[in-house]
Amino acid sequence: MSFFEWGRGGGLKAAGVSSFAEYVKRIATNDPSIRKADLELEGIGDDDAEQLADALERNTTLTRLCLYLNKIGNRGATKLAKRLKTNETL
Repeated sequence: MSFFEWGRGGGLKAAGVSSFAEYVKRIATNDPSIRKADLELEGIGDDDAEQLADALERNTTLTRLCLYLNKIGNRGATKLAKRLKTNETL
């Protein structure tokens, strides 16, 4: 189970989604309404970060990603770093 916690950072609420999984799915499908992912203070852990990294592999619309003050450890950070190397818009 992830460390995801609701309502702390405002990024998900601002995007009008009801779950982190829905947000990640929208990122993976290049939803044009999500160009900036402000996910600070959302309680994102390694499992969530890995899901997000998988979505970034296919994303071409996101231009900003903020993950400040989350609970991402080495495992999640490593996968995100690998995906960010190949993402051409972030």
